[in-house]
Amino acid sequence: MPKPAPLFFLLVCLMLTGCSGNTTDPTAFYNKKANELMAKVIEDSNCSCLFPIPKRSLIAMAYAESLSPKIENIVIEKLKLRNNAELDSLANWSREFKLDPQTLKKNSVKIISLDYFWKNNDSITKICPKGVLSLQKPIFDRQFKRAVIDYEWAFSCMSGPISTFEFKNNQWTFIEN
Repeated sequence: MPKPAPLFFLLVCLMLTGCSGNTTDPTAFYNKKANELMAKVIEDSNCSCLFPIPKRSLIAMAYAESLSPKIENIVIEKLKLRNNAELDSLANWSREFKLDPQTLKKNSVKIISLDYFWKNNDSITKICPKGVLSLQKPIFDRQFKRAVIDYEWAFSCMSGPISTFEFKNNQWTFIEN
């Protein structure tokens, strides 16, 4: 019969090493991937300024702006999800999103508030000569290989379709509107 002390030590070692799988915090991983995708959108748009990213999810913002009553169906189709419950779960990852300031610095983009925009409307072309981008938080599939994101030039009078991107060859690639 094994001695109790070595057996206890063996069990403790197994517990500590057996559970050492890579457990990434979904919020932290979401922030990393969302910042990668937003950096791509900001870089491609070549804008000078960005409105603050809304705290609400892309779905909640679409409802608030009365853009699309069937937004869930569109996102479910684009991300190839099973149902609304899966979509809700994935959209919830964006709650604690924080934009990486390095993304803005690298692209020489400033965040301007709507109030600032209206107060400086006459000189906004000097402050933001390449335009102002309005950007929503993306929603990803479970594998973070496909994403939908809504972005447009501020006050363009037209809301474009939600854009779909795919993560291929270690970079985000636009695939469709």
